[in-house]
Amino acid sequence: MLKTLLSFQKRFPEIKIIGVATDDPTKAWTSPQKRLWQYPHTKEEEDMVADLAKKNGIPVWQGRVKTEEFSKIFSKDWMPDLCYMGVFGQKIPEAIWSSPLYGFYNFHSCAGLVWPSNGGPQAFESMASDGESRGAVAVHVVDNKFDHGPLVAFSEFFPFFRQESVMKTFKRTSPLIEKLMSWHLRKILGLPTIKEEVPRVVIDEQWMSITRLSTDLKSTA
Repeated sequence: MLKTLLSFQKRFPEIKIIGVATDDPTKAWTSPQKRLWQYPHTKEEEDMVADLAKKNGIPVWQGRVKTEEFSKIFSKDWMPDLCYMGVFGQKIPEAIWSSPLYGFYNFHSCAGLVWPSNGGPQAFESMASDGESRGAVAVHVVDNKFDHGPLVAFSEFFPFFRQESVMKTFKRTSPLIEKLMSWHLRKILGLPTIKEEVPRVVIDEQWMSITRLSTDLKSTA
């Protein structure tokens, strides 16, 4: 995700990445025993987001986001127009997710047929227990519940292998997030879309369309 934003920043100087908030898996508030860090991983994987941000001169926050200190930094120093989130272990306060002019969006892996689905930190385990053989990445608006707000789009499907490690699945499917983010950024900036990046499903009318989409897909699946 960060690499995608950095590539856009190089091409379009008017884009500025003003800050990155990333989990510190050594802290209890990130719920490391429940989220991504419960799975086997390396120290390099723990630090890769912060290291990439610092390498590019981007301020990094690794503390709690539900604090007056972060709220001040977010609203007074960073003042973002747009926020993207993925695999983040803290719930975002409404004062933060509701403030960016162009919205606050999350990327979440799921079965990719109905929304919301497979919410929470163990999406792949949920997909496995449901017997899914394929999945997709959803981009959705953030609200007061985890992995719940209005759907924006579903990526193309990817094959889901229950025997594959969670970390490997995340890495294998990251190009889908790159395509979704690039498509969404182009849409917000009013740039021409790239055919290969257009998502499999795009929702324009929020909840009513999601209800119809869910019914249609169930009847044809």
